[in-house]
Amino acid sequence: MVGEGAKLDEVLTRILHAVCTVMSCEAASVLLLDSRKRNLIFQAAIGQKGAKIKGITLPRNIGIAGAVLENGSAIICEDPTEDPRFCEALDNTIGFITRSIIYVPLIIDNERVGVLEGVNKISKKTFSDNDLQVFISFADISAAAVHNAKANELLIRKNKALQRKLDEYLKTSSKNSKITH
Repeated sequence: MVGEGAKLDEVLTRILHAVCTVMSCEAASVLLLDSRKRNLIFQAAIGQKGAKIKGITLPRNIGIAGAVLENGSAIICEDPTEDPRFCEALDNTIGFITRSIIYVPLIIDNERVGVLEGVNKISKKTFSDNDLQVFISFADISAAAVHNAKANELLIRKNKALQRKLDEYLKTSSKNSKITH
């Protein structure tokens, strides 16, 4: 299971590098709902403070990312410090200054499972509506990667369970055939 999570992190990190290059932003991250669907976890993150933010957990109803998850709508925030939903404590914790943000929900089978975040547009003051259209495409790719990783994890678990049952059957079958011979 850890191996599968590592593969997902690797795929998401590649996507985030493309996000930063194409979107011309300083940092990007993917926040995913935990298994109990109570918290958002920074699953993958790149940028100057990417290593510090990866793994941080926030209650799903906190921050702008939480609002995007709850309402399912993308948000471009020109000055996050002016938004009452902005979680300034996170910036303080990792030593980062957020100047602009773009968020898009990650949706799998009509279910919101996380959020894609781009931070600090480099070439302009903020992200544009055109940026949003491209960002939605990256969110779709990210959601597909998450979906595929979950499906793969399920197949691996089912395969292991089937293998245990088969081993059990063969062991029982072998004992029974020794008794009859």
